[in-house]
Amino acid sequence: MTTLIHEWKLQLLQYSRNIRLFLLFNFVWNLGIGMFGLVYNLYVKSMGYEQTMVGHLVGMTAIASAIVLIPAGILNDKFGPKRVIPFGLFCVLAALTARSLLVGEHALTATAFLGGGCICSASTSRLRCSQA
Repeated sequence: MTTLIHEWKLQLLQYSRNIRLFLLFNFVWNLGIGMFGLVYNLYVKSMGYEQTMVGHLVGMTAIASAIVLIPAGILNDKFGPKRVIPFGLFCVLAALTARSLLVGEHALTATAFLGGGCICSASTSRLRCSQA
């Protein structure tokens, strides 16, 4: 096991600084989004909503991601990832904050849709930026 970790460390050090920063950012980003998703579902359940409401919120997030994916790619091509990524990250921050603060059923559904679209647009831009 120690040999495996040592080999990974040596391989990681061979990458350029930009690649290492990109990998670090993606690790932190996905860790944060994953933790938010888990804790948020438990939070909604603790507010007294049924399990089906949690399913509706997860579904709305997925539907928004599917709808926003192509327009986000087009915007990314038109304006470039260096402009779209900060905007997308700001939108994600605003959407996740709204999801955490609002408690009504319709507000939760709307912010789940908004959050899914924002996360998708930010992720699409980051993916495109890594390929450039």
